[in-house]
Amino acid sequence: MKKELLILLFLPMIGFGQNCPTTGFPSYYNCSDIAQFVVDYPNCTNLPSTLRLPYDGGDLTNYPGLTQLDSISGNVTCDECEITSFAGLSALKYVGGSVSIDEPHDILTDLYGLTNLSHIGGSLTLLECGDLISTNGIANLNSVNQVRIIECDNLVNIVGFDDIDSLAWGLYIEETSLTNLNGFNNLKFIGNLEISENPMLNNLIGLSSVLTVDGYIEIDDNISLQSLLGLDSIIPNQISNLILKDNDSLSYCDLDNICEYIDQAYGPSTIYANNTNCNSILEVQNLCVSLTNVDENLNIKRTVVAISDFLGRDSKKFNNQLLFYMYDDGTVEKRIIFE
Repeated sequence: MKKELLILLFLPMIGFGQNCPTTGFPSYYNCSDIAQFVVDYPNCTNLPSTLRLPYDGGDLTNYPGLTQLDSISGNVTCDECEITSFAGLSALKYVGGSVSIDEPHDILTDLYGLTNLSHIGGSLTLLECGDLISTNGIANLNSVNQVRIIECDNLVNIVGFDDIDSLAWGLYIEETSLTNLNGFNNLKFIGNLEISENPMLNNLIGLSSVLTVDGYIEIDDNISLQSLLGLDSIIPNQISNLILKDNDSLSYCDLDNICEYIDQAYGPSTIYANNTNCNSILEVQNLCVSLTNVDENLNIKRTVVAISDFLGRDSKKFNNQLLFYMYDDGTVEKRIIFE
């Protein structure tokens, strides 16, 4: 009885039960159908199925009936739609299914207009959004199960995910111009984690709060990435598969949790075509053993005799890059000091 009462109290907040259609409605509505919808159901703020975004250009303010909707039970889909903004959806708070923006044909540079959207029941997918520069516009989003950002070649800024601490279905970032993942600073739980083909990405520090990846980790073809720092809080025995490949600059893989994952064989590992020290499972294992030996002798007084970068060149104590500290007892310690 308590559960039924809670549902009755909650659903009107997102528009259900306010003289809305309950049967006989179509599987999707085009934006051009909404004018008649609000005539037929003037007190209904919930669209009972999917909303398909238009092919005829402009922005969504051209469909004023959309401002009556604060919730959509199905999906919001753009399949090669032609829109310049989501401004007409400014009242939208709840999407029961997924929001999918796939290859928009007009210039869409951000997500402006989705400012009040707080809940997505499925995935947020941004696919082949060639003009997208930023995810600015979703500042109130606090619930979504998956984020997929793929083939958004000009995307340089991730914002709007500050209130997201779980992506149960996974995080997929592929083919962007991102240099970091700082927009995901509060994430703690991820299903699968796949970071692939991001040529400008130089660090993973934005994922430092992640404790659990309940699936696979794939770090693939990120040519500027030098280190796995940022993944060091992940509990190793929850990972189902580890793939590190084709990251030309990646030379720091022997985090404690990665060492434990490989040593305890919690799951399969695929490691190749990275830089020295992370070019094979054996290389990572050897460094893991070396690191353990160094840790056991930290109480011995040592003197730094040289500092080099990952290519072996003499270096000064620069911040924000991987350095190797060589001591008079023959040990080597890796350090990154962040500003």
